[in-house]
Amino acid sequence: MKNKKIIVAGVLTALLGVGVFVKSDLIALQNPTLDQDSRLNSLAKFTKVVATIQKYYVDELSVDDIVKKALQGLLSNLDAHSSYLDEKGYKDLKIDTEGQFGGTGHHLSV
Repeated sequence: MKNKKIIVAGVLTALLGVGVFVKSDLIALQNPTLDQDSRLNSLAKFTKVVATIQKYYVDELSVDDIVKKALQGLLSNLDAHSSYLDEKGYKDLKIDTEGQFGGTGHHLSV
């Protein structure tokens, strides 16, 4: 179980790292004054916090749970219109906005 957590944490960190490097090139094109070392330091800080939470938090949380909560907090604090949707939340939103409703299809004529 411990090895599985370590593997998941490593994979997640690797994916976040790749995402940061790809995204950092795009951000650097938009704002060349951003320092890449600063982004890497921020990612290292985030990774350390995730590891600390996973190790010492009173309840057992997976890395996925911690990152999901971090993303929810990040996006909800941007503005009133931003939020994080997981796969289920996105499917629910699509159903609500595409007009797919349940029912028997009966019509009442007066």
